[in-house]
Amino acid sequence: MRVLVTIVTAVVALLGLWAGPAADHLADAWFASEPATVLRLVDQLAVAMASGPRLRPDSTGASRVEGEWALVTCQMTTVALAGLLPAHPDREPTWRPALHACATWLTTPPARAFGTEAWDEDGMTSVSAGHMHAYLGWTNTALQAAARVGETRAGAVGRALSDQLARRVHGRPLHALETYPGETYPPDVATVIASLALDGRYPHEVSSLVARFRAEAIDPDTGLVRQTLDARSGGPGRPRGSGTTFAAYFLAPVAERI
Repeated sequence: MRVLVTIVTAVVALLGLWAGPAADHLADAWFASEPATVLRLVDQLAVAMASGPRLRPDSTGASRVEGEWALVTCQMTTVALAGLLPAHPDREPTWRPALHACATWLTTPPARAFGTEAWDEDGMTSVSAGHMHAYLGWTNTALQAAARVGETRAGAVGRALSDQLARRVHGRPLHALETYPGETYPPDVATVIASLALDGRYPHEVSSLVARFRAEAIDPDTGLVRQTLDARSGGPGRPRGSGTTFAAYFLAPVAERI
């Protein structure tokens, strides 16, 4: 519950729903997991996201910053609502529209337009040999979560995406699993690992990826996750707490599957 509370907190902050003089008191109640506070804010999140992500009317989603924020906001919303719904079936009428809207949008080309722009190819349709598109791990974790609560289209697309990602990671060093051309971010790779673990059909790939992640992505001096790796040489970038937080969230359940 506490991990999902943290994710919903992040989404609420991204949407600008949480502000004002009562914020400190609300934060204390939120992180104490007081049910009335948690459910009220999750309801607010669901209403805000009932139509999917917010893009400018004239936007194609190809702007990297706008595209990343839209994808991750919808991804976090999907993961949080799918995780909380089984414990709160009475909230389904309020939560399901947002869950369905986000999970459905994540299967569409606009949801990955920023990645298509970067690679000059659609990461879920026609991909050149050696190209990874690791940002799709964010997409796939949401699709896998949505499938578990009855989103059948998300489940079908997620299975196909898992098949693609599993082929792309096979036998390749971690630093070659690029998010964008020449750019490798271990926190993004963590989402790929998590999505394959959630899928459940690729235990050997997941185990191999975890071993590579431990060897290449974790700074031995701090225990934190390196934010970047040199995509050609594997040279380590500096560790960062924010990336470590995301990687820890996604990889925590993986230990149970290897």
